[in-house]
Amino acid sequence: MKKLFLLTAAFSVITFLNISTANSQVPCGGGIIGIGPIGIGVIVDCPPPPPPPRVVVVKRPAVIRYAVSRRVVEEDSCDESSSCQRRSAPLPPPPASIPAAPANLGVTEEMPRLSLGAFMDSSSYEDGGLMGGGVNLKYMLSDNFGFELSTSILQSCTNCNEYASRTDARVGLSALYYLGNPRPIGFNVYLKGGFVVNSITFTDDRNGSSESVEQTNLEVGGGLEYRLTRNLSLNIEATGMIASETDDSIGYGPIPEAISTGIPSSDVNSGAFNVRGGVNIHF
Repeated sequence: MKKLFLLTAAFSVITFLNISTANSQVPCGGGIIGIGPIGIGVIVDCPPPPPPPRVVVVKRPAVIRYAVSRRVVEEDSCDESSSCQRRSAPLPPPPASIPAAPANLGVTEEMPRLSLGAFMDSSSYEDGGLMGGGVNLKYMLSDNFGFELSTSILQSCTNCNEYASRTDARVGLSALYYLGNPRPIGFNVYLKGGFVVNSITFTDDRNGSSESVEQTNLEVGGGLEYRLTRNLSLNIEATGMIASETDDSIGYGPIPEAISTGIPSSDVNSGAFNVRGGVNIHF
């Protein structure tokens, strides 16, 4: 009996060791392992299922190539579910070039309309001359056409004649016409025509006697203007002036002809050549 117990115990130990060694090879679950009337119940836990394989998706970025010479855009796009495709689309046409404006198109901005000026004035007659100065006001109705109102005072040469003198007080109204396209800076040429009302006074300086007469003169000529800036200019002009046939003439007035050297007479047939130079401020 004792031998039978020892044999059974030894068999159980050997069986348990075999089960532990082969546990990875035995299907999971429960069962009875034994020989004869002796059996040993064994329960083997099932291992957890392995995790699903991790799928790493590598997506190639889109590649865009611009071919300017062919004016196409090529796009390659690839992913794990589709094959690479190439698409082409025309580029928009380049903007139309704007031709440069030709140089020297004349006036690029509006010319000033109003101007004030001061000038030196001279008149040369057949029998003498006068020298003086005055002021003028110009208003341009357009870039080419305008009007001028002027006033001036001129006297005969006192160094030429110390015994007598002539003094002219003039008021003029003239029309101006600028040729071509007037420049805001640079040279401009203009024509001038109008009337000058001239009040002439002759004085005999020996006794102080004087006599006056008024004449209306027709004046025609032209000038050259140089604009230093848009608001400042210099000008010089030359005009011819002659009195109306209906005006009165008093000759030299109270001045005897013997001492009238260098003094122009008031003879209506005696015309004058006028030269004027001045400076103008434009607004």
